[in-house]
Order: sequence, then C-alpha cells, then structure tokens
Amino acid sequence: MKMSVDLKTPFRFLEGEAVGLGKKKVEILRLKSILGLNKGTEVFVSDLHGANETFDYLLKNGFGTIEKIVRENLGMLADRERNDLLGMIYAPNEALNDVKNNKEERQVRLVLVMCNLLKVLKVQLAVYPIAKIRSELSIDIQDMIIDMVLRVESDEKYVTYLVESIIELSLDGKIISELVGLIRRVCVQKLHVVGDIYDRGPGADLILDQLIDYQDCDVQWGNHDIVWMGAACGSDACIANVLRVSLRYGNIETLNRYGIHLIPLATFAMKYYNGDSAYTFEPRLESGEVLGSAEFALNKIMHKAIAIIQFKLEGALIKRREEFSMSSRLLLDALDLDRGILRVDGQEYPLEDSYFPTVDPQQPYQLNADEEELLHQLKQSFLGSIRLRSHARFLFNSGSLYKVSNNNLFFHGCVPVDSSGELLSVDLGEGSLRGKALFDFFDENVKEAWSKKADPDHAYAKDLMWYLWAGPFSPLFGKAKMATFERYFLKVKQTHQERTNAYFSFREEEDFCRRILGEFGLKCEESVVINGHMPVSVRTGENPIKGNSKLIVIDGGFSMAYQSKTGIGGFTLVHDSLGRQLTTHSPYSDKCRQINFRTEVISDNKQNQKIADSTEGKIIMERVLSLQGGLFEDF
Repeated sequence: MKMSVDLKTPFRFLEGEAVGLGKKKVEILRLKSILGLNKGTEVFVSDLHGANETFDYLLKNGFGTIEKIVRENLGMLADRERNDLLGMIYAPNEALNDVKNNKEERQVRLVLVMCNLLKVLKVQLAVYPIAKIRSELSIDIQDMIIDMVLRVESDEKYVTYLVESIIELSLDGKIISELVGLIRRVCVQKLHVVGDIYDRGPGADLILDQLIDYQDCDVQWGNHDIVWMGAACGSDACIANVLRVSLRYGNIETLNRYGIHLIPLATFAMKYYNGDSAYTFEPRLESGEVLGSAEFALNKIMHKAIAIIQFKLEGALIKRREEFSMSSRLLLDALDLDRGILRVDGQEYPLEDSYFPTVDPQQPYQLNADEEELLHQLKQSFLGSIRLRSHARFLFNSGSLYKVSNNNLFFHGCVPVDSSGELLSVDLGEGSLRGKALFDFFDENVKEAWSKKADPDHAYAKDLMWYLWAGPFSPLFGKAKMATFERYFLKVKQTHQERTNAYFSFREEEDFCRRILGEFGLKCEESVVINGHMPVSVRTGENPIKGNSKLIVIDGGFSMAYQSKTGIGGFTLVHDSLGRQLTTHSPYSDKCRQINFRTEVISDNKQNQKIADSTEGKIIMERVLSLQGGLFEDF
C-alpha cells in the first residue's frame, strides 16, 4: 500500500464545512496544514547485494526507526513490556501466539501491548495528517482507532475499556494486525536505495518485489543494477556479465525465478568444455553453502563458457565504440595459446589456463555458430521474462544516477576526477562532459535505452549501459579497469589490481566534498554527500563519516561476503526532523534472526524541521502560491 504526503486527498473534517467556502481556499488551508507538520523520516541504504532476509528484517522494524521511537518516547517501559511491544511489531503472528499460550497473563499483556501500539502511532501522527492515517485503516474500524490514538494518554481509562472490549470480542488479532501494518508503513516516509540491489546474493528479485510495494521509494543505480538493467534491454555484453556473475557465486535462484533457464548453456558447456578442469572458475560460495559434485563441476564449465563469450562480446563492443577508448581491454588477440602466454605492452604473462576451444586466433572476437545460437536463446529468455521486465521498469522509472533532496546529494559510486582532484572531462563521442553534466548525460541515455530498447538506431544507449558497468570513467564503477580476464587467466597477481578513481582518496577532504556539493547546486552548510559502493572497513578503524561530516559512506556489508572486511552487518542513514543519524547494524543470520543497532548522531537540528523547510515543502508552497494567485476565480 503506497503512502506519502498526498496532495490530492482533502482532510475529511473539512468535507462538510467546505461547501460555500470556495474550493481553492479549502485546498490552500489543507496544504498549509501539511506544511506545518514535522518533516518525515527518510532512510538511506545501499549495497544490498541480494541479501533479502536481512532487508526483510529491516523493513519489518522500520530500519531501526521503530526501536528509536520506542526508546525516545516510551522510555519508561519495563524490559518485558518493551520486548512485547517490539516483538508484536516485528513478528506479530509469533508474538500473538506467545502471548495467547500464557492464559494467566494473556489479558494483561494484550492490553498493555495494544495501548503501547497506540502510543507509538500517536508519535507518528506528528508527520502525517490525521485524515491520511485514517484512510490507511479499514473503513469499519478507522474512526475507533483514531479515537483511541488521540485519547491513549489523556483518557487511559477509556482506551483500556475499549481494548478490553476488543479482546472480549476476539478482535485483538485483527486490530493488532491493522496497527502493526500502519506503524510499519508510516515509520519511514521515503526510502532511498543508493545502489546495488543485485550482485552475489540469492534474493535481489525478492527485494525488488518489496520495493515495488513500498509506500515511497527511489533507487540511485549501482553498477550491479545497471548491468541487469542493460540485460533487460537486450544488451548482449550485459547479459553475458549477469550470467557470469551469477555462476561465479553459484547463485542461479534469481535467474530461475525470472524464468531464465540455463539448459542451453549447460548443453553448450558440455559440448565444448566437458572434462576441462576450469579450476579458476570454481564458484565462490557463502559460508555453509554446498553444491553437489556434479552440480559443482557443471557450474564451473558453464561459468567458463559464458566468460569466454563475454570477452568476445565486450571485445566486439570496444572495437565498435572507438569513442570509449578501451582498446587496452582487447586481450583475446594478445593470446599466444601455443606458448600459453598473454602479450601486453611488450610484457609476457603466463596463463593459468590456455584452453580456449571456441577462440579462433584469426578472429578472436567472432562468436562461432553454436555461441551465436546460444546467445540468441539466452537473449530471448531475458527479453521474454515478464518478472524481469516488471523489475526493470521499476528501476528505470523510479531510479536515477543521482538525486538531490533535502540538502542531500546521493549517488552510488563517484564523480570522476583526475589525480589533482579536478573534475575529469570525459568524451564518449557526444562532446566533453564532466561533473553534473556527465551524470545527466548518462542518466538521459540510460532511460532512453529502456524506452527505445527495440529501436536498433539506439544501440549506443545500450552500449553506454555496459560502459557504466565496466568503463574506466564510469561514475558507477570508479576504477581504471575491470580485471576479470586477468583474475581468471593470469598467474601474476599484480595484473589483478584495479586502480580506483582519485575521488575515493580526495573525499576524505572537506574542501573537496564542498566542491562536489557545489557542482550539484548544494551550497548550504547542512548539505552532505551520501555514497555506497566501497565497503567501509570498520573492523580496521575506517570511519564512514568523511570530509569533516560532509560525506557519508553507507556501504557497511549487508552481504555476508563483505562482513569479514567491514566487521559489521551494514549501515542505515536516517534523516528525520531532528537531523541525520548513522545506524550500524550487527550481522543478520538464520540462527539469531535479529539485528542490533548502534546509532551515531551526525547532524542535530536545534528544533524539529517542518515539511515547509523540506524539498517537498517547496513543491507544496509553489502550489499554494499558484492557488492564491487565482483565489478569486471561483467568485
């Protein structure tokens, strides 16, 4: 159920009195009443990497905001009472069963927990018009619930009487379900996912199901999102990369749920790579994950088969797009398979694996007939997936390369700069661009790739999506090269290094962060940059707050694979009427099924910020001024 500040639904208490007052006057009054409410809570997360169980848990507890509301507003609760309340919000079915199994305490505990749920909801009324809260409840109980919420502290005896009556009529399950659902929906007014929903985890598509249903959500694309979006548009190179990454981590659940079956790839791999040791293509599995020996062996050769196809497709794209200036990544024609070496810039590097059965040394980037047929089948699977199309549509329509809102500039990766920290000018065939202009160029072309995906005259936009995945000046990738080939095939570890853009060093400096903010039009003292992409190594003492609090990195390791580096289970940045707070999560696991939160205040407002002071408030105020300008047209 969607929920945000609604500019269309009038307050119910004005419906009767509105007659004769003039529609515009009532609308002005309604909008001004919204402007006087507290700014809603915004939550920023990034780098989910398919960790759907962690994300689902965070959704249920409002990304830690519900616990914060309880701690700050119901601090007098005893431990058991607080645990009953939070347990009822996070997992109502289990909590109800626990309460009902204890008949002696059942009545007392239910009364307490329901009254406390009403108190939590009353706190949340500071952000929403009462009419909006009412509209989110079932018609048959909405007036009663609102009445109880408004009286829960001033007339506790009356509310307790009503709650006891609800329990006597066995309506407690229904009412609690309504209250819990509403509390979860209104605790966060806006969710910003700052990139990388996809990657190695098994549940990116399940996360997207939840985001599509979420009340108000936007996405700032990450490099792993863009490659899936490119695949959904039919980019051959992106399709190959998506399949390779999935097989690299032994993760085909997402592909299966999309209806993208790998039998054609398995058949092809058995024909060309059966018996190949392919040991550098062994899947990287998460702790506790096991594949059977036959599945493990098949995964390896499928992985290698699609990797070779990927290198061919990328090479052909690089040759086709000379303006991308990526000829240094043309490696297949530098192979000497007889000697088992790769020759680059006068240097010779020994190969770990010199078995390339489908590579013709005379035409190394040419797919053979079987590869052509396989690619055709795979592309049809991607383009024919209704589920993938739905998710891609959401990402294109609700996403962007960056966003500016409420003095926050947020994007996934980096703003490309040179070694001196100056904005890097990039020419990809459409003129030299840098900073915000470069971001806008990419953003426009990505959206065009989707809207005109069937038009062969717009192949450039699809090729740009691959560039955003792997290009040296991509704001999403942020590295000089993607050393995929080297990691698979070269023994010399030095060749595996991927040099990051200087942005990631300069962002420690306050002046640099201020210049980046200024490039995107943010000049005020409260402005900050919010990034993901690079996991913060909290374990070794790295601070996610950089540039004297002008930049915040929120990639803390949602995915288990990164938690050994970060030492934590992720970050959530909360921006509410009181300021910004960075919350650190403990790792989530199947065993404990719980996340603990530790919060650090980054900025603290002297008084509650109102909607009138927010980006949304400016939009509402523009409408008020427009209505006031024509106020007398009704008379």
